[in-house]
Amino acid sequence: MTQSYINRTPITSGFKGCIGTCTVDVPAAGLAYSCSTTESPIDYNPITNSNGTFNSESFNTYPAFSVNLEWGSGGRGQNDGRSYIDMIVSYAKTTSCSGVIITNTCILTSAVLLYHVLLKDNTVTLVPPLTNLTVLALANNTGQVETFQSLSTLGGIAIAGNDLFNANVSIRFDGVGGFQPFGLSTFASGYIGNGTLLRECQYNWVDPTNDILAALNNIMFRTALHIANASDYAPSDIEDNFPINNILQGTADGVQSVFKTDYAFVGAAVGIIVLGVLTVLPTFYQFWLLGRPVTFSPIETAKAFNSPILGEPSTVTKSSDVEALVKRVGRRRVRYSAVNIDGSGRPQGSGHNNASARELLMVLED
Repeated sequence: MTQSYINRTPITSGFKGCIGTCTVDVPAAGLAYSCSTTESPIDYNPITNSNGTFNSESFNTYPAFSVNLEWGSGGRGQNDGRSYIDMIVSYAKTTSCSGVIITNTCILTSAVLLYHVLLKDNTVTLVPPLTNLTVLALANNTGQVETFQSLSTLGGIAIAGNDLFNANVSIRFDGVGGFQPFGLSTFASGYIGNGTLLRECQYNWVDPTNDILAALNNIMFRTALHIANASDYAPSDIEDNFPINNILQGTADGVQSVFKTDYAFVGAAVGIIVLGVLTVLPTFYQFWLLGRPVTFSPIETAKAFNSPILGEPSTVTKSSDVEALVKRVGRRRVRYSAVNIDGSGRPQGSGHNNASARELLMVLED
């Protein structure tokens, strides 16, 4: 998985069920660690003799930046056989060629950590930082006494860590060319602060400890995911009672369809609508024979059926348009009222409850 980390290969397997963008906390293998820090003085200034010449000690080589990972077993004084990694990181901070060497000593052990993960289009992204993660449990491999690095749980991680991050940079004064670095690597060069490597020695190296720990946890996560999805690992290769498949709860953010079109029902509904239109259309046949524009106005409809409210036929005829009808009625108020109806169907006024017939009609108020 080291090559996968170096190439920053996207993680695209191991997770299913996310629609859109999901965030979820995933328990997986990682490294729990405890670190301590010490400082010691450092002075790169050349020592001169009384006659002005440089003392031989001026040409000694002095440490400037180093990273080393070393595998060990025995559980750090415990008799449980658990292996561990010693990681020692040293870097100089100087002003006018003198200052301190800061050393971080970390003990790394196998553990189950809680990673914050972002899922999008089935691609897994580990959300930084990958340090100070919640430790769910330390690895329970107490029954496996590990005596060889190549066969140990963390031996391969220690080897990979040294391949990626091992550094041993030193500084020496050569008298003519000033201060010269030795052992400078690509990794170490990335952590030079505001210093000049030639002639001056104003070094302020940046602490790489957190970056290394984050990278190792990234490798551990990729390794754990690979083993969980690989078919060439026997169950005995995986720690007892450790679940390989988990159902995790997370938060989804995205657009999700909440309905699906059933084209059979859509077709049936459109068919009914078309049938209704075809059924009504014949009633409008020969509308052009009316001789004037017509509308669906309720006033025009009422006049067509000789409604009493619309006045005398001599003044307003059945063929009158809406504007003539509105002018005839004027600005009088209209209300609905119960009206007695005689035998010929004519209104008899307001009437009472004992009327032989009653209808609810519009009545013009004077």
